[in-house]
Amino acid sequence: MVFDDVMQPTSLDGSFITLQSNSSTAVSTNSFKLTSGASTASPAYSVKFRMTSANLDSVKKLRSLATSRDTTYISFTANLITDVAGLITESIITRLALRVRTFTNDTTAPQLQSWTVNVSTGVLSMTFDEIVDLNTFSGVSITLQNAETAVASSVSRVLAGGTPTQTDSATSFTIPMLAADINFLKQNTSIGTNESDSYISFTSALIKDMAGIAVQPVPVTKALAARRHDADVQRPRLTDVTFDLDAGRLTLIFDEVVNATSLVVSDVDVQNISSVASVLAAGRVRLSASSNVSTAPSTSVVITLSVADLNRLKSNKALATGAANTFVSLRVGAIRDQANNAIAATTLATQASTFVNDSILPSLISFDMDTGAGTLTLSFSESVDTTTFDFSAIAVQSQKGAGGVSVALTGSTVLRSSAS
Repeated sequence: MVFDDVMQPTSLDGSFITLQSNSSTAVSTNSFKLTSGASTASPAYSVKFRMTSANLDSVKKLRSLATSRDTTYISFTANLITDVAGLITESIITRLALRVRTFTNDTTAPQLQSWTVNVSTGVLSMTFDEIVDLNTFSGVSITLQNAETAVASSVSRVLAGGTPTQTDSATSFTIPMLAADINFLKQNTSIGTNESDSYISFTSALIKDMAGIAVQPVPVTKALAARRHDADVQRPRLTDVTFDLDAGRLTLIFDEVVNATSLVVSDVDVQNISSVASVLAAGRVRLSASSNVSTAPSTSVVITLSVADLNRLKSNKALATGAANTFVSLRVGAIRDQANNAIAATTLATQASTFVNDSILPSLISFDMDTGAGTLTLSFSESVDTTTFDFSAIAVQSQKGAGGVSVALTGSTVLRSSAS
């Protein structure tokens, strides 16, 4: 600022200065009243005043203020500064605000100062050295990597997207990651587990400052380590179930990647109502260790039911005949995520959203006859409903195929049936 007298810079109080976008009878919304700052020390006609970073960011945030000489005006009260004799300067009122004589545009690229990641919530936080325009943010420009320098053996992930939770502009902001990106971190135990394997790099397309200047890129060869890493402490939750009786396949779907090999199959209950506490023994089948489980870490775990488990389910008419009476509950600790967090107890079982009914006809695979006891034992490919048995449909014959002697049964009684 240039005055017509020698001024005492140490007397300058920046809180009396208002920057405004025009000379007006009233201060418009495009104005900002400074709060503080620092000035040169020696008395002079010309006094240099440095705004605080906070004030500068506030000015930059106003998109129509101080963007050129035509949008930069100053007004102040008489208490702004005194000359060397102690006389206060004359004020410049709002409607007669003085336009800046020279204006230098912002040419400095914003730089990332620090970043943090919370794997539980899936949120990234970024802090820059100046205010940036969040409307220009591009999440796909970010690469998360497990080392400062990415090499062929490194684990890295280019984010699929993401949008800051704040709007307009800020120096610090948070970005909730997309589910695919969160699950990548949770699935891979060599990235994003602590500060030492959490690094970020990005291109200049990541974001711009309020003057439209692109951010200083952070290359993959010199990535920035996370200032803070919050580990995954969230317990996995069972969110959905699908059941294919034809294929004998039960699929458990979780809200995050789980360690499929940690599943204790004997802690899985298939039941006919949602209440875990109220289900009756007759309305529940607890799976056995004989059923097989997929092994890859994923949000979905596939249980291929053993013949014994599948037959126990098929033989129970009160259970798993459709989505309406197919629920799954897991006992505490039945499965763990990649961070070793165990599933918690739940009072409500998860209902199947998709149910494929049994459409495969049972077939006779063998039979035994005891003529002394007068019994005929039939073994089928799956459990059958003995109440539907029609004895007149059975014929005992002396040879395979046509010919020979054949005797049709006329009446019998089922003595015993088994689901296995």
